[in-house]
Amino acid sequence: MAKSKSKSKKRPNKNLPPAYTWLIDLKKTDLPIYLLHGEESMFSQQAAEWLQQRGLGTGIADFNLDRFDASEGQFSVSALLNALNTQPMMNDKRVVRLQAAELLNKVPKTKLGELIQYCAAPNPHTCFILEARDRLDQTRALMKALNKSEFVVCREAATMSSSQVDFWLESEAKRLNLALSREALTLIQESGSGRLGEMSDALTRLSLFIEPRTEATIDDVVTLLPKAKAQTTVWILLDKLALRQTREVISLVRTLLDGGQEVLGIVALVHRRLRELLAAKSVMQLGGGEANLAQVLQVNGYAAKRVIQLAQNRNSMTIKQLASGFELLAWADRTLKGAKVDQEVLLEYVLIKLCTDSD
Repeated sequence: MAKSKSKSKKRPNKNLPPAYTWLIDLKKTDLPIYLLHGEESMFSQQAAEWLQQRGLGTGIADFNLDRFDASEGQFSVSALLNALNTQPMMNDKRVVRLQAAELLNKVPKTKLGELIQYCAAPNPHTCFILEARDRLDQTRALMKALNKSEFVVCREAATMSSSQVDFWLESEAKRLNLALSREALTLIQESGSGRLGEMSDALTRLSLFIEPRTEATIDDVVTLLPKAKAQTTVWILLDKLALRQTREVISLVRTLLDGGQEVLGIVALVHRRLRELLAAKSVMQLGGGEANLAQVLQVNGYAAKRVIQLAQNRNSMTIKQLASGFELLAWADRTLKGAKVDQEVLLEYVLIKLCTDSD
């Protein structure tokens, strides 16, 4: 019994991104400086908001909160230092929040000297939050000073793996009391282009859209999200292409083009589907299945299952046809980028050839 409990506790930690547990970690710390950076900036923003609220407590924000943005033209390091060294008014602490802190990577060391010194001996009555939308350069003097100081908490939200994004998306849906099928979650993920903030916003809007219901359907997602409608058309197009159904493929591609989809974008999507099909056939030849393909392609289980089913279909492209398809798409990509041609006509030619070429 003890072993099974241990396993159940470890499993979420394996799937959750490290940044998901930031708030739990930050509640255990109370230091003057916090650096929140990394590619997954949504976590940095959420943690910065929480730290700001904790730092202000019951204090009046007008007196005890200074916000700076390093991307603004009037941003000044000296003004930032003045705010950091100002004492709180009618409160235990004041908060200084610097957004777009990643731009400090471009500031010469000579202009950051006093800020670097501040990191070694910060004002204990100020909570200084550096919020970056990217990773700070580890080789720069400021980052070295932050890492070295005993008064700094550094947290980096690195890019999540596909399985971590899946788990995060499911966790966010549960938090909002939303019940969605794996297909609906995948549609939200692909419509959001992998951006966590966009996916989180979509889930929040979806929960409000379907109230008082809690179970959201694919139709709900498509109705609410304009990108989802285009994405479902893309899904169907790629499925029809894999099965070499020429008439349906041409009809769907015209729908996408009428909706504003770029020709080169469609070529890239077709290339990705051919690569997925080839990977699926290779995995199956080695005796693997959905889990193996999901790992190879870094996609979720539902997406891997769709590709496996297509690859298993007797009407699906053969390995030889897939190889010819890659050559055809490479030619199309070069032609579209280097010659004056009717792009839509060229695209239709390529798709028809992909559907009709024999071994």
